[in-house]
Amino acid sequence: MRRLVVCATGDLAIPVLEGVVEAGHELSRLIAQPARGREEVSLLEERQGSALASWAKRRKVEVRRTKEPGGDRTRAWLETADADLGLVVAFGRRFPTSLLDVPRHGWIKVHFSLLPKHRGLHPIRAALWHGDRQTGATAIRVTEEPDAGPILLQEKLTVEDGETFGELAPRVAALAADLVVPAIRRGTSKSPKVRQQNEKKATTSPRFGRRHRHAPWWLEARSVADRLRALSPDPGMTTRVGGQVVRILQGAPADHLDSTLGEAGSYLGLRSGAMVILCGAGTTFTIGRLQPEGERALSASRYVRERGLRVGTVLV
Repeated sequence: MRRLVVCATGDLAIPVLEGVVEAGHELSRLIAQPARGREEVSLLEERQGSALASWAKRRKVEVRRTKEPGGDRTRAWLETADADLGLVVAFGRRFPTSLLDVPRHGWIKVHFSLLPKHRGLHPIRAALWHGDRQTGATAIRVTEEPDAGPILLQEKLTVEDGETFGELAPRVAALAADLVVPAIRRGTSKSPKVRQQNEKKATTSPRFGRRHRHAPWWLEARSVADRLRALSPDPGMTTRVGGQVVRILQGAPADHLDSTLGEAGSYLGLRSGAMVILCGAGTTFTIGRLQPEGERALSASRYVRERGLRVGTVLV
């Protein structure tokens, strides 16, 4: 049994922390970012507070929410835990290096990607955004350079066709939960076997925000679909139809429907109840369901009928 202190904020950390406790380890302290309301953030994994806080309370884990996790008060609070190891998972900010030497065996981090790919805050979304066919979870030693420490363990996961962030994130978190216990064992051994990350293959995930939500009709349809998957179900991808913001709830590339007519974003008509939209390189994308701003969600066919949408209208 090992005594751990943890840096975690997002609710995706819960399966990982549950795996730690179920294996018999003790979680004595948890550092988290201050709670923020729904209106302050646009990404589901950043809306912290309720689920993780409830879990910590049930497990009798002492929680400290602070804007200065590397400050003297927090350091002193952690030192009283007399921890064997520190664990970082779904923390949502850069780890404070002033805490590196607090636990006896330092810190390990469970990252939701196949490092060195997609370092940063939103690796699961980044994998979908870039159309990766494979992702996974990686346990590393925490060093001063973010997400660049030596790899302790790594497991891969196949991304399913059409899988969205809302579907993929729980699967990656479950994989990470399986990874964390052997990673703790390896991270507290005298001479753990590790491998260095290949810096030549390192990439950084985008810091997803509002600017990423706009539908990029100038790209090929497959890329549009990948970006929609990364943003689904929340915060979603948007476009403008006749000046009104519309959220795209369901969409996919339209195979064998290439066209060279019109400009990117042009509405080409209905096919099997879905709106066909012209994308870059003559590819096409179908919208099956959408939601005008401030209104209820509609099927594409009903939206076209009710709004009298004409072929040739350009979505921007």
